Amino acid sequence: MKYMMICYSEHDNEIVEHKLFDSLKEAVEYMTHDINKTYRTEKFMIESDSCHKVIEEMTGMVESCAGEYRWTWTIFKVEV
Repeated sequence: MKYMMICYSEHDNEIVEHKLFDSLKEAVEYMTHDINKTYRTEKFMIESDSCHKVIEEMTGMVESCAGEYRWTWTIFKVEV
């Protein structure tokens, strides 16, 4: 069993990144790091607190309060 993480840019309607992992732990750690990095970047770019993030077990999201930008992350089990 492998795990695929997909990051989707809803505002651009495109997959931004996809990555395959050998374990769920690796996938979750990478996803969490990527969400936090995106969140910090967005907060720096807009210089305000007008964005928020959500990190759950196998999903996550970063969104601006105005709803202009939104990225979602999902981890799927993949049988190989």
